[in-house]
Amino acid sequence: MKQKIKKPPYCSLIKLLRAKYKNSVEMFECLMLENKPILRMMGPNLFLVNDPDIAQRILQNPEKIYVKEGKYIERLRIPFGYGLVTSEGELWQSQRNLLQPYFFPKYLEQYASLITNRTIKHLDSKWSKLAQSGKKFDLAKDLMQQVLLISGDALYSTDMSENRDFFLDCVDFGQKYILNYYYVSPNLPSVIRWRYRRQDKRVKQIFKQMIDER
Repeated sequence: MKQKIKKPPYCSLIKLLRAKYKNSVEMFECLMLENKPILRMMGPNLFLVNDPDIAQRILQNPEKIYVKEGKYIERLRIPFGYGLVTSEGELWQSQRNLLQPYFFPKYLEQYASLITNRTIKHLDSKWSKLAQSGKKFDLAKDLMQQVLLISGDALYSTDMSENRDFFLDCVDFGQKYILNYYYVSPNLPSVIRWRYRRQDKRVKQIFKQMIDER
């Protein structure tokens, strides 16, 4: 007799829909605050893992039952192709082996110093002035700017200030496109698809220029 496995509970659909249309960060925060180890989202194969032990088992001891499939993975493969996030099996293992050396302690120490210096500079040049003036500002957007600039320094030794606003717009639009905020198929001609293809082309041009310069 086969043992029937109890499926994880569904998340609150009302909470999910309310948060989704504000931003994706609030959506996932809303789900995490339900304090359940695993939640099923909309769709039969979409889950959110809240428990660190379960997450460790999935990430460090991959089994054949943990597969990357479904419409969201397919949408992630539109901008990212078969990279570390979207690949699996032998391809994933080979990609992970290539990247692993760059996360050794000697490299992490360099990243830490870079991040600290960038953050202190930002605190002195912007946040301290905002604190004195009492003006409100979008913290999430400001932190995204910092992440972008730090990534440019750490990964490409490049100052990305010139293209900062463009990349932030791409991130915001890309998240909504991938998570299907617009309810438009990526395979059908549309204004949304045209906008995505235009941004994708420019992003690749910018990175090609950075690579050529290096």
